[in-house]
Amino acid sequence: MIEEADADGVTVRLPDGHAVRASVAGAAGATVTLGVRPEHLVPDAAGPFAGPVELFERLGPLSFAHLGARGAIGTVVAQLPGDRRVTLGETLAFGIAPDRVHLFGSDGRALPRLPA
Repeated sequence: MIEEADADGVTVRLPDGHAVRASVAGAAGATVTLGVRPEHLVPDAAGPFAGPVELFERLGPLSFAHLGARGAIGTVVAQLPGDRRVTLGETLAFGIAPDRVHLFGSDGRALPRLPA
């Protein structure tokens, strides 16, 4: 749900209490679905997307870590360098830049992006 909206975008409160900023136009109180692309997540110890690695795929120059679901937050997949070593069960955390967050309204349409 969008917690607040201003000229710079919106703040979405995740079910686990973390907040995520998005550079989109929206209204406070609107129900939205948040989407992120694996290549846009960046390592961030305090990031809102965290969990134990349940599956790790090494695909040559790239790797993908599948983090376990936390309550109402589904599995998060993050792209990592191919040489990154990860242990199953290890907890990783990621953040994302506001201009990389995708929000979709209850009608399934993407909320409009704000100009950079």
